Amino acid sequence: MKYLDVASLFDGDPAHLALLSTFQFDPDFFERRLLRCDALQKARRIVVFVDSREWLRLLRQESPARLVNRRYLVVPVSQKGGLFHPKLTLVLTEDGGRVLCGSNNLTRSGCSSNLELLNTITWARASPIAGHLTVVQKAFAFFEQAAIHGEIGVGRIAKEWIADAGDACPWLKTPASVGAGERVRLVHSYESGLWSELSQQLAQDDPSEFFIVSPFHDADNAMCSRLSDAWPAAKIEMLVQSQVTRLAVPVLKRLKTVRLSELINESRRVHAKLLAWRGRHGSGCIAGSANFTCAAFDGRNVEACLFVDDSAGPVDELFDARLSKRGLAFDEFEPGVQGEPDSDDSKEPPLHLRSIVMGRANHLSLSYVNDLPATALRLSIRAPGESLPRVSVGVPRKPHAVEDVTVPE
Repeated sequence: MKYLDVASLFDGDPAHLALLSTFQFDPDFFERRLLRCDALQKARRIVVFVDSREWLRLLRQESPARLVNRRYLVVPVSQKGGLFHPKLTLVLTEDGGRVLCGSNNLTRSGCSSNLELLNTITWARASPIAGHLTVVQKAFAFFEQAAIHGEIGVGRIAKEWIADAGDACPWLKTPASVGAGERVRLVHSYESGLWSELSQQLAQDDPSEFFIVSPFHDADNAMCSRLSDAWPAAKIEMLVQSQVTRLAVPVLKRLKTVRLSELINESRRVHAKLLAWRGRHGSGCIAGSANFTCAAFDGRNVEACLFVDDSAGPVDELFDARLSKRGLAFDEFEPGVQGEPDSDDSKEPPLHLRSIVMGRANHLSLSYVNDLPATALRLSIRAPGESLPRVSVGVPRKPHAVEDVTVPE
């Protein structure tokens, strides 16, 4: 295991196209820290895909963002009945691509203070590594789907940029040879639920023990019960953090093979996600954005994770002199109270803008939702820090619409 500054992973050649996805987003941190790294500072095009509800929350807070939709494009993505929750990045250059897949949001805490788990896969045409091209290609396919599910206006631009990258880098579309011994593969929710992939692998490996790291769990610990029911003799170790990890302790006490552990002398918030197993016929792990919840593994959320075969050694190496763990009794554990973010679509405000795209001079394309019985709608534009609008124009009164409006100079 290596302790890394996330920003260091964006060093290197300037990106032809950088595609990033996150649930929570901090534009100020992104612009001040990550956007100054070599690969992004000189990148031709940058797209950040973010959960639509989180983006709406940022707009309400008027978070400082000087370069949004100027130096980089933000595409809000909706997931009906769930969350857009991946933490996947693809940096494309003329000579290859790098995939970052982990647990960290593009926020100050996600890239600086939390204890996160992040994996990188690099493929270069000059020195290709077997299997890595497939991971890069699947990451590219993921972002093609994310652009389709993004807000109409900015999503259209993202689709055009991604299509251009596919034309400029034909190896992204060339079928890669898949070897039987490939250890790493990318799995995401736009293809299938994570559980379907996981259950097939577990059936082959016949697990005798599991190791789980996740800050969030179902209120009834349904996923843990699912493992216990399928493999009743397998030991289940859950790494927890008092006052942070949300667990239903009474349910776990009824599962005889479950035990808890905690990190020693570690004050950082544990936000990593990992499910690892050892079995009679093999070992493996799944690491990425997915919490150990039904929403994550059954496909309600959009997630992205790496499956790694024969991972017993690397998982053991996570714990060394700098990071160690010990057993924890149930009675010594104090569960956290913060649950996963709400995915209830009905809680969206009845009137809100989804996106605005500036076209030719004085021309704006609006995507908006209106569930109010208003007799008239107007779009008012003001500068940050000002209370009075600089311009106000009428907008057609429709429930869900994409409209073009012209504003005065």
